[in-house]
Amino acid sequence: MAEKIILGSLPGILFADDQAKKINEYVKQNIDDSLFLFLHYTPDTIKPYSYDGKYFTGVSNLYKLIKDSGWVLEKSDEILDHNLVRNLQNYIKTIHLLREVQNHNVRADNKMRLHDAEQWWSDAGVKSQRPESEEDYKKALMRLEKLGDSLIRESENFVINVSKLNSPEKEVAIKTWTDAIIDRYVKEKNLFIYAINIYQRYSTKRDTNKWKDIILSYYTNDYCHLISKEYAGSPLYKNPTLGKNYKIMVDNYIKEKLKKFKQDYDIEFIKIEDLYNDINNKKNYYIDLFFKKVLNDLIKEAVKKTNSLEIDTVCKYILEKTITVELKNDDGVIHKEKNVQCFDLGT
Repeated sequence: MAEKIILGSLPGILFADDQAKKINEYVKQNIDDSLFLFLHYTPDTIKPYSYDGKYFTGVSNLYKLIKDSGWVLEKSDEILDHNLVRNLQNYIKTIHLLREVQNHNVRADNKMRLHDAEQWWSDAGVKSQRPESEEDYKKALMRLEKLGDSLIRESENFVINVSKLNSPEKEVAIKTWTDAIIDRYVKEKNLFIYAINIYQRYSTKRDTNKWKDIILSYYTNDYCHLISKEYAGSPLYKNPTLGKNYKIMVDNYIKEKLKKFKQDYDIEFIKIEDLYNDINNKKNYYIDLFFKKVLNDLIKEAVKKTNSLEIDTVCKYILEKTITVELKNDDGVIHKEKNVQCFDLGT
């Protein structure tokens, strides 16, 4: 029997995040330093006075734990043999059931789901079809706390079993785990958008409503950097004498950029101004394109460079990413423009 690392004197998971943090520590120390099982679990820690209030809050917190924070748990059977996570998957299903019933998301004609919920309450000692009195909710809350303990115990078993895999199996498990996190970031746009807003708030002290402009700037910020480069106090690109050769190199670069744009996204433009206009007219389209075609590769690069899958760390790396732009004139002479920011952060 594997030694336990989570339960004990720590507060239960319903109203505290200590156990989630402890599991994350174990994951980093024994599986892979870049991974986590729970991301920013923030339960409602203000316990209502009444038992019904405590029960409702507890159900919401457990749902938040598996859906918004520990979504990797739902893919645990892709990481480990399903026989090892059967109990864990069953606890997750129960939490979904209780949340559905609480939020009245179960259709009245879905008698099987309603019966399952009624049976769960009955097993808790509730005599009516569903909790009604304070005593009913007290019993339901006690069973809910046990459900939270069971979920954490099986989460603990899950991470311990992954840590004990042989090297080839562990490597596959880590990749599957990593892919699950990245897939979530790409599909759940709000996670990355929220991280941009947090970055803006604490790193640049600027307006947190600029996330759309920041994402859209990815497509054109290299060009903006190049044409705004100054020499003797004025834009070099527009200087007919000193900037003549530089303008040729930038124009050549933009031609190649637009060719690659067509290859990557199957969208063709003759002039950079056409791209600007299209982005301005179809902002939501280009934001969706960023999440579908761009973000995945940026996240993978960020994980390699930072050795972290934490969304705040990943987002910070991506937003501050710079590239070296290679410019060529018509004679093939190369000039390298270093530290070109991929995003316009407005600073």
